[in-house]
Amino acid sequence: MIKVIELTRKCGDSLAEVKSYSCTQCHKLFISEESLTKHVKCHQRQYVCTHCHKTFAAEQSLKNHLYRLHREFRCGICGKEFSNRAFMVQHEKTHTSIKRQFQCSLCPEGFYRKAHYEIHLRKHTGEKPYLCAICPKAFASKQSLTVHEVVHRDDTAKQHKCPICDKMFHLKQNLVSHSRTHTGLKNYSCEVCGKLFTQKANLDHHMFIHTGEKKKFVCTVCGKDVMTNSMLKAHMRIHTGEKPYLCGICGTAFRKRGTMKNHLRTHTGERPYHCTMCDFKATTGTTLKVHMRVHTGEKPYQCAVCGYKCSQNANMWKHKKIHETQS
Repeated sequence: MIKVIELTRKCGDSLAEVKSYSCTQCHKLFISEESLTKHVKCHQRQYVCTHCHKTFAAEQSLKNHLYRLHREFRCGICGKEFSNRAFMVQHEKTHTSIKRQFQCSLCPEGFYRKAHYEIHLRKHTGEKPYLCAICPKAFASKQSLTVHEVVHRDDTAKQHKCPICDKMFHLKQNLVSHSRTHTGLKNYSCEVCGKLFTQKANLDHHMFIHTGEKKKFVCTVCGKDVMTNSMLKAHMRIHTGEKPYLCGICGTAFRKRGTMKNHLRTHTGERPYHCTMCDFKATTGTTLKVHMRVHTGEKPYQCAVCGYKCSQNANMWKHKKIHETQS
């Protein structure tokens, strides 16, 4: 703590000491040591929110933050918990016969609030007005941007640990979402055909099958059309050869982040996808899905020539060669 003496002389008055205490970090001046001590706490940021890891200088500020943003509200009908009362109220309407007045004209989704409807429309238009200040990513809603910004924080801030594979997460909701890769729990159901999904994003993508929505994003090189702008960007890398995702261990490059993550497991030995019927573990969800056919007996691939059925596409290609040699 540095004491700075500022002297003033007024009409023969004695020397007066004014704003004598200076902050060593921002050099702001204060008239008393008590005021300076209170100010210094702003730089210490000693109170940390365990939900989003935002820091606060005062305990009361943290309490206000927790009450405003992370207070848990429970649905009185199904028990589902929400951090925001408004979200809970909107959820409770799904248990009633109240009509969703904002109906999407492009898919079966309906909404009680206009703001939610407008955010949903951006899935169809591809509009993403919220830009990350650190990386090139953009998002359709401010909430999605806020969740994304967590990935740029220091890994030491990750406090939510998966009890099965020990993977760490910044946010509890990300851990809950990740846990479904182990449990196979599918909370999202298609209202048209009843198919279940572990992630809402997968359900949204599935809905295009029923809506027949026109694919609006067209590749200027080969003419292939896709549903979203992000899918088009990923597709374009086939033509440009761009592989922006690098393995931090062996340096192998990939076009897609998901492919790179699957590759990393060849180094770590991680097998996060567990069969619920035997001890089999897989590195990818697709591998587990194929394995499950051993238990279910499902054979989705059928030969158009002789009707032969099998559980794997690779086996079907081998079978087709039999007909090719006979012709």
